[in-house]
Amino acid sequence: MKDREEDILTYLTDLFEEYLSELKEIKEEDENQFAYGEKVAYTECLDLIRMWREAQKRKVDFSV
Repeated sequence: MKDREEDILTYLTDLFEEYLSELKEIKEEDENQFAYGEKVAYTECLDLIRMWREAQKRKVDFSV
């Protein structure tokens, strides 16, 4: 079960990074506030994953 949990966290990390890449040009002052909110939410999710004790070992240790 532990391997499955690690696979899910790795998958989520990749997914959130992909979403953030698509949203990288969005700024707080832009008209599309929903997209900016998405960017903030994905960043917060990645920050939480980074706190996982196995993050560095599983190569999901990064700077948000």
